[in-house]
Amino acid sequence: MGVLAMSVFSTFRGKELEDDPEFQKRMQDPHFREMIENSTKTTLDEKLPFSAKLSVAIFLSSLVFIVFLAVFPEIRTVGEGTKPISMGIVIQMVMLAFSALMLIFCKVPVAKVPNGVVFKSGMVACIAIFGIAWMSNTYFQHAMPEFKVAITDMVNTYPWTFGFAFFAVSVVVNSQAATAKILIPVALALGLPASVLIGMMPAYQCLFLYSKLPIRYCNSKL
Repeated sequence: MGVLAMSVFSTFRGKELEDDPEFQKRMQDPHFREMIENSTKTTLDEKLPFSAKLSVAIFLSSLVFIVFLAVFPEIRTVGEGTKPISMGIVIQMVMLAFSALMLIFCKVPVAKVPNGVVFKSGMVACIAIFGIAWMSNTYFQHAMPEFKVAITDMVNTYPWTFGFAFFAVSVVVNSQAATAKILIPVALALGLPASVLIGMMPAYQCLFLYSKLPIRYCNSKL
């Protein structure tokens, strides 16, 4: 509900460009006006090829298939008496399989795939973010007994202080998911209620304390 409310608010926030005095003032600059008028590109009148529509359909069908596998865990169960395959592994398998279908049926030039922006960003994420997350996860798992003993008394007295642990680990691990996977079991073992942990969610969104992430984001926008 909060996301929907903010979406509606953002839709009607601010002025239209033709009614914005600051924008109209800048449009008086010939260089700025030329940059706006000549650099704006739209696909409203562009006819997309069938392969583009097919790729979107394949992608959407992969999402539906993933939801279907999540709703019916018995499909992910291999053999009797075993646990269902983790959804993280299932998502990777499904997305790789459907990506292969895109390459086959949409006739995507395979040689151009490594030059795409999405591919480059994904490889940077795999090497930098996943590498740091796995390395930090190994470190914290090794030091977890000492860490738990050191903060037990403090957390039992002041539960809100566990948010500082979320903050510190998210900065080091550089991944919200890895931070949650490392510390939420510890918090539950210490007796923190789920409502408190939900309230602490913003505390492990501190990835951008590292300067490299906003720099990478800005470079991708240039």
